[in-house]
Amino acid sequence: MLEGRILVSAIMLIAFAAAVGLAFTYAPEARFLPLVIGIPGLLFSIIQLIKELRERPEPVVTSEEQRREGRMFAWAVLYGVFELFLGLPLFEGLVFQWIFG
Repeated sequence: MLEGRILVSAIMLIAFAAAVGLAFTYAPEARFLPLVIGIPGLLFSIIQLIKELRERPEPVVTSEEQRREGRMFAWAVLYGVFELFLGLPLFEGLVFQWIFG
């Protein structure tokens, strides 16, 4: 099975390669900025993908991490059910009020 970090590195490599390739279809005046951003991104993506392919650590997931992930997922499901599906607002909390007024 393809690991997530390898998949993300490959997607970033494809995105930067497409951006650099597409930049060469622009007029000479317009291709400078996409190339300035795209070429270093492409090089770093290649390096990252090679690094990810070389080292494959065994993922160690503890039962505590599984419980925490389960709680976070349950919280997201509850938000989706109440806020999005039913249209019932949940308590926003103090931090939300401080940030968004």
